[in-house]
Amino acid sequence: MEKGYIQIHVSGMVGTEALSPANYDIGELKNLLSDMCALFDAATNKKRPNVSLEIENGSFIGKFIAPLQVVALAGAVIGMVQADNSLRGLTPQTAEVFENIQKSASRNNYTYEITSSLQKKGESLFITPQTMLHKDAPVWVQGEFFFYGTIVDAGGKTNPNIHLEVRNLGTITISAPKEYLANQERNLLYHKCGVRVKGKQNPDTGEYGTDFELVEITDYTPAFDEKYLDDCIRRASEHLKGIDAEEFLKELRGEEEYA
Repeated sequence: MEKGYIQIHVSGMVGTEALSPANYDIGELKNLLSDMCALFDAATNKKRPNVSLEIENGSFIGKFIAPLQVVALAGAVIGMVQADNSLRGLTPQTAEVFENIQKSASRNNYTYEITSSLQKKGESLFITPQTMLHKDAPVWVQGEFFFYGTIVDAGGKTNPNIHLEVRNLGTITISAPKEYLANQERNLLYHKCGVRVKGKQNPDTGEYGTDFELVEITDYTPAFDEKYLDDCIRRASEHLKGIDAEEFLKELRGEEEYA
C-alpha cells in the first residue's frame, strides 16, 4: 500500500536552548499526538487505518505516516486552513485540533509548520504566536426540520417532551405541548413517524442545536409513490426548459475550472 505523511515541524526555544527532540516536553508531545489522532479520525470518519510516527532532528520534526488516501484527506483540511487563514467551515472537532496547536504556539512561543507529502513547496500551514486561529462563535439559524424515527419515550409532568430515535443522530429530545400529547388517539410509544420541529442549525457545519419544539407528528409511509414522483418531475420540468443538461452538470461540478 502506497503511503505518505503529514509532517509537523516545531521550532522555538526551551530556555536558552533551541528546541529539539531531547527537550521537547512530553506533555506537549502528548497533546500533539492527541490532536493528530483527532485530525485523522475526523478526516476518515473515525475509520482510519494504522498511522505511525517518525521523529527527526531539526528542532522537532514529527512525520505521521499513513496510507496515501488518508494523507490526502487530512492534507485537504490543512490546505483549507492555510488558504483561508481561519477555521471557518470546519467541524467543531476539527477546528479544535488547530485551536489547540495555536494555544501551544502562543503559550510556548513555538512555530508549527504543517505540511503533507502531497503538497507543493510553499503550501505549508504556519501556526505561530502571531497567528489567530480560533473557533468563531457558532452561527445558529432558526428553522423548521423534519426528522423520521421511532418515539422511545413521551410525556413528563413538568416539561413534557418526546424522545425520538433518529438514524445517524441518536435520540433527540423535543419539547411538546401537554395538550397536544394528551389529544393523541394512538399510543405514541415505539411509534415510527415523521416529526416536524422548530429548532436551530449551524449553516456551516450542518450541526443541529439541542432545543427542539414540536410542531406536529405525521405518519411515516416509506412506500414508493410513483404518482407523486411523476408529479414532482412534471412541475420541475417547467423550470428546466432551455437548460443544457451537460453544461449545467459541468458548472455544478466546477469542471470548467480545470479545462
